[in-house]
Amino acid sequence: MPQSRVVGISGNITRPSKTRAFVDHIVHRLAVDAGASAQTFDIEDFGASLLPARRLDELAPEARYVVGQIVAADILVVGSPTFKEATPVSSSTSSTCWIPLRFAANPSSSRLPGAGNDTR
Repeated sequence: MPQSRVVGISGNITRPSKTRAFVDHIVHRLAVDAGASAQTFDIEDFGASLLPARRLDELAPEARYVVGQIVAADILVVGSPTFKEATPVSSSTSSTCWIPLRFAANPSSSRLPGAGNDTR
């Protein structure tokens, strides 16, 4: 049985990044708890081919590698930087969520509370 993968992606475009550090921390904690491998990327890891590409085959090899790791992930952690000017009420520097992909693919069969029977 292949080892599970936890992959993180930070939406920040600068390095060093508090968002990437936070995503990396969450990725590694989840990986330890799940006995999984851990890997974290940011926008910089896609390289210059990301913006002009319209299809996967237009990406440079390093960008295709990142996409492949994201697609192969069992759990995906996504972090988006926020800026204090945009969120005056909060002192937060990032917004992060983790997504167990085996549940995302078929939420009605998951064991998450309320999954598949939300009446809202």
